[in-house]
This record gives sequence, C-alpha cells and structure tokens, in this order.
Amino acid sequence: MKRLLSILLLAALAVGFVSCDKSENGDSKPENKLIGEWNLNTVKATLKMNGSVIDEQTATLPSEDLFASVKFGFKEDGTYEITTTMAENESEVEIGRYTVADNVINIYEPDQSEVPISLNIIELTSKKLTVQLSQAMELGEIDAELHFDKL
Repeated sequence: MKRLLSILLLAALAVGFVSCDKSENGDSKPENKLIGEWNLNTVKATLKMNGSVIDEQTATLPSEDLFASVKFGFKEDGTYEITTTMAENESEVEIGRYTVADNVINIYEPDQSEVPISLNIIELTSKKLTVQLSQAMELGEIDAELHFDKL
C-alpha cells in the first residue's frame, strides 16, 4: 500500500508538482455500494508545508505523462485487492482487509494490519466513488482526492 500511495502521489505530482448520495436502490449502507471493482481515474492533490499550500495538481490516469492503471476491488468478505499496472505492463497486486464505518474506508495493509490507512468517503454511488486521503510526508502533508469509476 505504501507503494500505491507513492504512485498516487507521484501521479498527482507528475503533471507539475460525504456524504453518500441517497440510496439509488434502497440500500443505504456504504459498504454494500462499495463491493466490486473500481478504476482510479483522477487524483487531485494539495501539498502543504507548515499549514501553507505549496502546490496543487490534478492528474488523470492514464495520461501521456504517466501511463498507469490502478484498480481497487472490494469483496463482501472484507478483503480488498489493489492492482497497479505501470507502462511497462508490470503489475503489482496487494491483498489485505478493509472495514467501512462512519463513511470511512479503513485499509489494513498486509504487513501492518493494525494501522489502517483511512479514506474518507466524499461520494459513493453505484457508479462513482470519491475519497479523500491525508498523509503526512517528510516535506509536509499531502491531501489527495481520489476519483474512481465502477467497472
């Protein structure tokens, strides 16, 4: 997952630097709409240092600058699979577990299963998923908004 976060942040930087909807089918639990495969298509990132915005960028995947594909798969049994494919067609797959509570997806990495990466759900419909991620870095903090389409 750390490699995935690095790729997502690099995607955002490569170009230059929730509420859930009302249920469409009567099922209002976010975890039920989350089940399935999602393709990452846009990353909007803001880099902050000491609370001040240093840079803001948006990256679309794939693009001419960064040909990468990132797919998230969420299964009913509480496991996830993230497949990252780079331009060289090298794929990396990570399998772990996740939970959903209070409009937050907690991703538990296989090697650090008790410390989740929290993704705040901004939008979740049967076809769209938007989450927000805040991550401390050596240079400061990055806030990223990740946009997915359901496959």
